[in-house]
Amino acid sequence: MRSLRCWIGPLLLCCALQSGPLLALDSATSGRATDSSAQATPSSDAIFEDGAALGRTLSVDRLGNVRTSFVAADLERLGLTVGDRIEIASGDKKVEAHLGESVFEARLGEWVAFVSLEGRLIVSRSYGRAVTALQTDVDEPIEIRPAKGPAGDSR
Repeated sequence: MRSLRCWIGPLLLCCALQSGPLLALDSATSGRATDSSAQATPSSDAIFEDGAALGRTLSVDRLGNVRTSFVAADLERLGLTVGDRIEIASGDKKVEAHLGESVFEARLGEWVAFVSLEGRLIVSRSYGRAVTALQTDVDEPIEIRPAKGPAGDSR
């Protein structure tokens, strides 16, 4: 027997059958269910050098979350996995974030980065606007790398 699990994320409702494909409802599909196994994984355009990856800001949502050009393969190439700390830089602004699986892993004011259902790295700050702290805009360069040392305060 299959069991249905559901969870709610920013602007989306996800449901997965334990032995079936992931289904997602979001504003991009006008509420239609989409089969994630049918979606193409985005390709990387990141440039790698000195232990970092250089990409760009693709968009900013109404909550100030930053959608980047990075994909899961970029994180893997940097040796990053869920639970690690990641440094994100835009211009002279740098922050550290927890590399998680969803925006809900951050406590009040904390930073989290995660790969969206679309396959892109999202940078978010709980009850804050990531875009304001990073001072980035669409098509501006953004850099990621594994964070050095223990977790720090990234305000």
